[in-house]
Amino acid sequence: MRRKGKLMAVGIICILTAAAFTPVAFFISFASGNGGNTLYVGGDGPGNYTSIGDAISAAENGDTIFVYTGNYSEHLVVNKTLNIIGEDENTTIIDGGGIGMVVQLLANNIRFSGFTVRNGGRDWSDGLVMCDGDQTTITDVLVNGGRYGFIVNASGCVVDSNRMLDCYAGICIAGGEGNVVTNNTMVDQWGKGIDVENAAANTTVRGNYFKSTEIGPASLGGRYTLFDRNTVEGDENNGYAGIWLAGKHVVVSNNTFIKCGLSDFYAYISCEIYNNTVNGKPLVYMEGKSNRLVENAGQVFLINCSRITVKVQNMSYIPTGIFLFNSHECTISSSTVSNTWIGIRLFKSTDNVIIENNILSAGYAGISLAPFSDGNIISHNIINDNSRGMDVWSSHNDIYGNTAERNWLGINLDYGSEKNNIKNNTIGNNTVGIDIWQDSSNNVVEGNNIKYNSAGVALGYSCQENEISENEISHNTRGIDISMSSDRNRVEGNTISENIWGVSIGSKHNVITANVFLNNKLKDATFLYPKGAGIAFNNWNGNYWGRPHLLPKPIFGWHVPFPWVAFDWRPLLVPP
Repeated sequence: MRRKGKLMAVGIICILTAAAFTPVAFFISFASGNGGNTLYVGGDGPGNYTSIGDAISAAENGDTIFVYTGNYSEHLVVNKTLNIIGEDENTTIIDGGGIGMVVQLLANNIRFSGFTVRNGGRDWSDGLVMCDGDQTTITDVLVNGGRYGFIVNASGCVVDSNRMLDCYAGICIAGGEGNVVTNNTMVDQWGKGIDVENAAANTTVRGNYFKSTEIGPASLGGRYTLFDRNTVEGDENNGYAGIWLAGKHVVVSNNTFIKCGLSDFYAYISCEIYNNTVNGKPLVYMEGKSNRLVENAGQVFLINCSRITVKVQNMSYIPTGIFLFNSHECTISSSTVSNTWIGIRLFKSTDNVIIENNILSAGYAGISLAPFSDGNIISHNIINDNSRGMDVWSSHNDIYGNTAERNWLGINLDYGSEKNNIKNNTIGNNTVGIDIWQDSSNNVVEGNNIKYNSAGVALGYSCQENEISENEISHNTRGIDISMSSDRNRVEGNTISENIWGVSIGSKHNVITANVFLNNKLKDATFLYPKGAGIAFNNWNGNYWGRPHLLPKPIFGWHVPFPWVAFDWRPLLVPP
């Protein structure tokens, strides 16, 4: 009997001990170790609260609120130092009904864990969980559906082991110092995974997983932000968005980028970027280097460099493949760059050579010469199937011997690009073959083969004194299209054949001379002067119009609202 009694006592002790160390009981015991009381919400215990808000109102600093599984349609304001614990993050749900900020943690030293917080508002000031108290810890929370998943505007906070779904930004570190974001999963955001704003300092983002963010997995502003040991994965549907570097003394180290990488920039920032991989290859980030060779890379950034040679095979699925910032006399050759937002971009970079590369399927531009990138040579590249084959915002560049096919714009000169030479290129099957746009003047388009585009050469918005000469322009809808305000251009010595319209002009004081017009289906040439423009004269002189003309050749168009006629007063009897 005594032995049985002893065995029964031992069994009761074991049962009580096991019950005390179930996950729920252990968490309550751990969280309330500061000696506060425990209040219960939901469940069927006597005296349990029916709403989390009522329990918060009744609690005192240091208390623990344990919330049983259930759906709680509430907006919470926590202005006391409490431990608020959900029974299970998947089944303990706080639902904001699509309105405003759902959970506001305003006091210091709050612990918030074990919930799904969903259906917040989607205005710029809305979020699912907002932390405005220092030393707050948020763990094991699933946020789903709102402008921001977590907003942190305090110091010393820890956001660890949470999940973020369907938010504009998974986490926004709006301010404060020494915040830590670790071991979180951020997927299917419709903006950014994490946004560290410039008011923040000493933020650590480590060991997180980002997937399929549309704008970019991270915007790293602030001071002394560390982005370390994260896995960042893009896909074919999000433009291969990258990491935006916007702060001071940013460190990006030991990360794994899959179908994404770094985004380029227009203003220099101090960075340390090392030991990262892009699609299994090194992310090469050089600053202040010269006389180096780069052959194996998933992405290449050259900052303040000179005389670097880049020869990289099969670089793809990244925001920008090769980026030069304030770098000079570098050579990019024999590289294949595909499925990017921008294949090769130069900014403030001069006297570089881009030669014999394949640049394919860029969402914005195959090659971009951004502002202040002058004196570069772009030669014998294949630039196909991009939005813009080549996008030039700079001057004095030589672009020759390239093939640009099946782009929206084959070669685009934009925003004041001047004195560029575009020669001996093959431009075919684009929407616009060569597009000279918006105050781009004194450029030369010479000796190109321009075929099967909707518009072979187009000039728009005050593009003046450009020369279009000795090109083969055929089988386009419009061979040459010069719009209003693009005056004083010269169209000379071109063969313009088999287009629907050969030349269409809506501006004045242009010279159209020594061209050969053959078999253009609707009109060899026409013009359209707007109402109130005055009598706008162009000089049509000495062109061959498909057969000998002994008399002046009439050219029919419109001076709105009236039909109008111009003349080539000295048409040629034979081709020049």
